[in-house]
Amino acid sequence: MRGFSALTILVFHVIAISRWESFPDSGPLVWFRVSFLRVDLFFVLSGFVIALAAMREQERGEGARGRFLFRRLARLAPAYFISSFVWLMLNEFSVLRQPDAWLQALTHLTFTYNLWPNTMGSINGVTWTLGVEVQLYLLLALLMPVLARWRAARTALAVLLIALLYRLTSQFIQIEVLGRSPDTAPLWFFSVQVPGMLDVFGMGVALALVARQRGLTPATPARWLLIAACVLSFTSLLVSALWANAAHYWHSYFWASGFRTLVALMVLGWLWLAVAMPSAWAARISVWARYPGTISYGLFLWHMPVTQWLLANTSLREWQLLGACIGVTGAIAAISWHGMEKPIQEWARRRGDRLRGGLSENTTVA
Repeated sequence: MRGFSALTILVFHVIAISRWESFPDSGPLVWFRVSFLRVDLFFVLSGFVIALAAMREQERGEGARGRFLFRRLARLAPAYFISSFVWLMLNEFSVLRQPDAWLQALTHLTFTYNLWPNTMGSINGVTWTLGVEVQLYLLLALLMPVLARWRAARTALAVLLIALLYRLTSQFIQIEVLGRSPDTAPLWFFSVQVPGMLDVFGMGVALALVARQRGLTPATPARWLLIAACVLSFTSLLVSALWANAAHYWHSYFWASGFRTLVALMVLGWLWLAVAMPSAWAARISVWARYPGTISYGLFLWHMPVTQWLLANTSLREWQLLGACIGVTGAIAAISWHGMEKPIQEWARRRGDRLRGGLSENTTVA
């Protein structure tokens, strides 16, 4: 699922950046034209995986919060900083020559760039999500001591309501109170701040609570296929409706504020299908089919610089451009994973284990 999400983000940006107007706008391929969906898929997956990691660290005892944040930072920061530097090189460091260069540098070094409109997406635009992710990790770290005791259903309902009310309130204030036009108001900027992303991230957390408290056993083939048909039907209807309403998307309270709640529910269905897949079927998924998920972070970080470079330095367009972008980005992502990301993760894991061992020894001596 991570690999699929990363690849569809890549395809979407190739379409958008190269202004590929002839790309199919009907049928199954319209999925690649509808923005946000694959980003929300990442957030639900992240909520599930990171919540499980947080609960595991909490069970290990003292120092859990520090280990959790240290490992998250080790996972995200190195590749993020290197890809951002390369993006700046390709763009001649123009962002750092503006009057607000100090703010650009400070916010991008501290993962707070999503908090200001002029810094959000200003360096390697796709990385705006990482600022929101880091802030959600900090929130999760604060909640670690009580997280495992929460009830999944109540958690899911709470995050859905909080996020929906936040987006509706934000949209209402900007349009009705401040009198801004939907075409000029920063509706998207406010909608993707932490409170507005709680439903997509929180749905993953809720499923993690189910997995931790009751377990998630593989479904029977018949049940899995039945639910898969329902999820696929809901996905098809939602994508078609989003695309059909794209022209007046931000002019509607229902779409601009409510769509992400529907997407969160859709992706929750996808995630359940992944974790509840019958064991015999899951065992048949090849290593190579899983590999794009292994290098998905690199695919996410590097596809924008690669697409920009290919557009500026080659005559490739449309399907040829897409193929070249997938190939070059995939190669860079693989090198990044094996040469940097994986070794750093292993080092961070060993470092965290030593910290835990030292704490245990000190406690025993005391």
